[in-house]
Formats: sequence, C-alpha cells, structure tokens
Amino acid sequence: MCILKLLLLSSSVLAFCIHLPASIHVSVCYVATKVLTLITPYVLASSYSLIA
Repeated sequence: MCILKLLLLSSSVLAFCIHLPASIHVSVCYVATKVLTLITPYVLASSYSLIA
C-alpha cells in the first residue's frame, strides 16, 4: 500500500514538474527528486518490516 502511494506520489510530482516553466521546473524537480530519493529507502524498509 505504501509503495503504491509512493509511486503515485512520484508520478504525480513528475507530471506536475512537466507543466512548470523551465526556471521553476529545474529547482522544484531537483528538490522533489532529492526528497524522494531520501524517503524511498526508509519507506521501503518500514513497509518491509510491517510485512515481515
């Protein structure tokens, strides 16, 4: 469930990024990508521990 939500969130962030002007686009997408890459391992680990 968490993994699906995370995938949905990341895809919606990407879709949102596409519609932004180029100047905002770069900084926002960079931050969003950084946040997602930081959060993803933690979310995967916590969801795995819940399943296991």
